[in-house]
Amino acid sequence: MDNTTGFILMFSGIWCLTGLIFLIIGFVVRKRIRDRRERCTYQTVGTVVDLVEHTRRDSDGQTSSTIHPVISYYANGSEYVQESSYGASTSSFETGQGVVVLYDPQKPKDFLLPDDKTPRRLYIALIIAGICCFVVPVIVAVIIFCQRVQ
Repeated sequence: MDNTTGFILMFSGIWCLTGLIFLIIGFVVRKRIRDRRERCTYQTVGTVVDLVEHTRRDSDGQTSSTIHPVISYYANGSEYVQESSYGASTSSFETGQGVVVLYDPQKPKDFLLPDDKTPRRLYIALIIAGICCFVVPVIVAVIIFCQRVQ
């Protein structure tokens, strides 16, 4: 095996591994969302009481923000004010907006917003990124090897 072949195999292998990691994370997130949906069977109406912005700085100094809705709702005779686990760069919610809340009757702090598409978009994006990172280097490697054989 020459150096070019070794490089192509290593390069493709690293990207395939990266794709596999994205796929695993995507399917784990999907399973957790589905498990939560199975547990959260009681429905109530809540109100968006706040929108909390979380800002993160990466290693290059670039910042990105996500906006998480804070929901007030009543469950089992008690009021809960909870911040959603999921946020997006732009919020589809407004302060004061009424929302449908599904919660776990055994653990009322565990809730989800069935109208919030952010969790679904998250796992779909991870799965698509995983497929691309896995498939594209394999195709490129096959094309390069086929050209070298000719």
